[in-house]
Amino acid sequence: PRGAGGDPHHSRQESPCTDESRRRRPPRLLRRPPEGASEGAGLGHDFLRHIERTRVLLHLVEATSDDPIGAYQTIRQELTAYSDSLVTRPQILALSKIDAVDDEEVAEIAQALSEIAQQPVFLISSATRTGLEPLLGQVWQQLDKLEAERIAEKLALHRAAFPILK
Repeated sequence: PRGAGGDPHHSRQESPCTDESRRRRPPRLLRRPPEGASEGAGLGHDFLRHIERTRVLLHLVEATSDDPIGAYQTIRQELTAYSDSLVTRPQILALSKIDAVDDEEVAEIAQALSEIAQQPVFLISSATRTGLEPLLGQVWQQLDKLEAERIAEKLALHRAAFPILK
């Protein structure tokens, strides 16, 4: 689909989600916190308070970075130092800008990230649109899972409060 005025540069991804309210509020892209954010450096606390409202964290690590592994580790350290609840949230890890780095280097970085994070790493390129569909599919799958868990929890509370509903 194209964005306003048919401009192909402003397209938006449709969600497989059927819940209209969630479709109107797509996941937000947030910049990484500055080092020392958990201690109040820069706008760090504002950033970290903002991401407390998220249900799933998507880490985009740039393959072109001088130290992509270090960048990911810094983010994880800041999240851990700020709040245990952020670290326990579902997290998805993607290595971005893979079109700008040779395949061998991408494979090495992805392998190292996967070992550190103990989870798969999505390989993506916004420029070539490589890997975006599987990544977005995973984001929506995590959000759907969390929503189903929230509904089940709410239903269990109602059943406990009103035994006749059992």
